[in-house]
Amino acid sequence: MNYCVLNFVLQLNYQFMKKCVQDGPVTPMADDWWDTILTMIPAKLVLSAALQPHIKELYDEVKGEYEASIRKAMGERKNKNTNKNKNKNK
Repeated sequence: MNYCVLNFVLQLNYQFMKKCVQDGPVTPMADDWWDTILTMIPAKLVLSAALQPHIKELYDEVKGEYEASIRKAMGERKNKNTNKNKNKNK
């Protein structure tokens, strides 16, 4: 197969997989994980009405980092599986 064609096909495959990982559903972070994180903060601070916006901001940040981490792992796994299949076909 022509190198340029093969390279083009691989790029299309990569773009397709990247879009699937970015747009695909992610299993939500377990509630007990968030509860465990909150136990590391003194209860007086967690229950403070003045700090509730910051607690919500912390939750959103942790949730975002969790989702980004899962998406990255999904992408690496798909890439690893693709490389395995490619090596089998040689």
